[in-house]
Amino acid sequence: MKNLSRVITEVAAKEQWKALQWFIEFANLELDNLEKGDKAKLSVEVKERLRDFKLPRECSKEYWEYMRELQKVIQKFFADSVKEPSVQSLLIRQIHSSYEPALYRENGKFQIRMIKNIPIGELFRSEHFMPEEGKRHLDVRLSELLNGLSDSAVQKCPECHKYFLSSLSKKKFCNSKCAWRFNSRKWRRNNKEEYNEKQKKVMKKRYREKVLLPNRV
Repeated sequence: MKNLSRVITEVAAKEQWKALQWFIEFANLELDNLEKGDKAKLSVEVKERLRDFKLPRECSKEYWEYMRELQKVIQKFFADSVKEPSVQSLLIRQIHSSYEPALYRENGKFQIRMIKNIPIGELFRSEHFMPEEGKRHLDVRLSELLNGLSDSAVQKCPECHKYFLSSLSKKKFCNSKCAWRFNSRKWRRNNKEEYNEKQKKVMKKRYREKVLLPNRV
């Protein structure tokens, strides 16, 4: 029985990570630059991930306005989740309840707690195309996915500024290419003279190879 419970727990953890990864990828999308095929694929994925959402008719103007609004809510949620304070609450209203779940960062992990209800106006002050009920529901969904994970599970790459998931708390970049670009630019900024000398040598070498050597043949 213990082995079975362990397997179920591991499967649930993988599904949690997979679902969270989808929302991360959605937050990073450039919706206005998607090809027709990518839009069709995204529509299928959205329908699967957000089954209980009342979505506008697919391919309509309203549908993509909704997608943009959906993305803004998700981006704001992740932006809040990567902030530095050791204890941080993300207030999320639960519909038809005198209490609501709040996501806290505490003791190195995200944890959901139930707190007393607060007025809707204190949660969302601006009007958007996406209904307030949908925003609250989405925040609850994302909080459930983060619940129990390390508070450094969601990171924002300082180079490309995209969100990414990591099981390593010290990982700062989404990939090695971004890390190389960031560190190279930092090195050039801190070592201007040495960098300029190297660039001069490189330019001289290229000049010799392209101009001087061919003329001798």
